[in-house]
Amino acid sequence: MREHLVLRSGPTTEPIALADAKLQVRQTETFDDALLSALIASARQFAETVTRRAFIAQRWTYLLDQFPRPGFNVGSANWYGPQWGINPGPMTVLSPDGFTGYEIFLPLPPLIAVESISYIDSATNAVLTLDPSQYLVVPSEKALIVPSFGNVWPQTQQQKAAVTIKFTAGYAAPITAVDTTADTITVPLWTTLNIGDTLRVSTVGGVLPTPLVALTDYYVQNVVSPGVYKLSVTSGGSVIGCRKASRLG
Repeated sequence: MREHLVLRSGPTTEPIALADAKLQVRQTETFDDALLSALIASARQFAETVTRRAFIAQRWTYLLDQFPRPGFNVGSANWYGPQWGINPGPMTVLSPDGFTGYEIFLPLPPLIAVESISYIDSATNAVLTLDPSQYLVVPSEKALIVPSFGNVWPQTQQQKAAVTIKFTAGYAAPITAVDTTADTITVPLWTTLNIGDTLRVSTVGGVLPTPLVALTDYYVQNVVSPGVYKLSVTSGGSVIGCRKASRLG
């Protein structure tokens, strides 16, 4: 089964600040700033390619020719998974490693969120979007997606790139504190957080809003809307007043 990976939107910041790079190469002038910025991006892209990982939050589209299905089982007679077909057998006995053949292994760890899964239906030739209740995202070193209990992958049209998975991956995402009165921060490229979840902030070439401290965990005190939060120092504590507009890395 062929796979295709397409970048939809790259990182909006880099893991190394221009000022840090200039300090490393002992450059105090500005005439090389554009070159150094390009080299920082190139270094990050090279490292991501070598490690097959996403460093800073980025959106990707993963295309498959069809949903995965188990192949012919020629191993131990004690395996009770299906020989052929689409109906999943016991989730841990199809093969000795516990995989069933229905797993979709997402590339470019770590996964932040699966945005959507769509496919070209075999019967209608229409593009349909799977309801999130029909599949389960299993977070791990290399995240995987499987049908949820009682569900199977639908039949797709026999054509290239019949399945489209949109996802976001990366170790960190830029956050923004732009509202000087609402005491909120915005994390547009991160998985949706809930009250009580923790969020660690740091900075790359920016200034944290007072009184936030780099490499410190803060708690989500209030979810204003998906991706927009109010923070507290302790779980259930008072809202922190984030008054200074700043873009964080």
